[in-house]
Amino acid sequence: QLKKEDGTLVQEAKNAADGTISFTGIEVQGEGSHTFVISEVQPKESYTTDDTGKRVQNGITYDNASFKAVVTTEWGEVPVEEGSEETKPGLVVTDISYKNMSDEDVEAAIFKNRYEAEGIGSISGTKTLTGRSLKADEFTFQVVKKTTGADGQVTETVVGEAANNADGEFTVAVNKSATADGYAPFTQADIDQTYTDYVLKEKAGSETGMTYDTKEYPLTITVSDAGNGKLTVDVVLTDGGTATFENSYEADGTGSISGTKTLTGRSLKADEFTFQVVKKTTGADGQVTETVVGE
Repeated sequence: QLKKEDGTLVQEAKNAADGTISFTGIEVQGEGSHTFVISEVQPKESYTTDDTGKRVQNGITYDNASFKAVVTTEWGEVPVEEGSEETKPGLVVTDISYKNMSDEDVEAAIFKNRYEAEGIGSISGTKTLTGRSLKADEFTFQVVKKTTGADGQVTETVVGEAANNADGEFTVAVNKSATADGYAPFTQADIDQTYTDYVLKEKAGSETGMTYDTKEYPLTITVSDAGNGKLTVDVVLTDGGTATFENSYEADGTGSISGTKTLTGRSLKADEFTFQVVKKTTGADGQVTETVVGE
């Protein structure tokens, strides 16, 4: 916006696509120097401030600088109307110079804004288990970023993980990278980028009798700008379909039963009697079959 030195608003203008700002049709009285103040219109509500006191709204940090525009005019001949070769007496602008608010000369009134945005994505899947009932939070699923080094070695970095619920469903947050104390989201530097070096996998456990699913699902991640300081991070399975991890559980074991043998008429000797556990099975014909399952 353009103001007089006393704070009176003269005109507001918007920037062009190339960043230039033009104020037109400004009236001045008499020849000489006329000083105006140019500043950027600041958000008046729903904003925050950064550590330098600048206002931030929808991801944009506004420049709070102001500049003086010194317009020098003198009497001369001006066109009767725009584009006309016919002239009339009038004020002619002979110079426009710029100063900062400390009256130091500057090349132009340059306002520097900064846009910052961030966001994370997510991917969902299902866990199935055969052999026993599935429990909530007993399996962990990870999104892993794979990086191939100059030596051809692949480094895996976990950028998100989550556990299943009682129904076997899970949703993993997809961050861009890992940090010393957590994860880092995608930022404005990732806008319009597509990434294919991430996979969804199950974290191998150590439960005896459990066979863990080793499948890996490649992911395609597309980042776009929502325009308000937030990013849209779209995450899909590269090969389509849904992510399903299938585990199986197998277990066996034996039991025992104890008892006591007594003998009357003489002394009992070790190992002279044998005792059995027998499984009785009744067939379709009513006949009972006995099977020794321990002795």
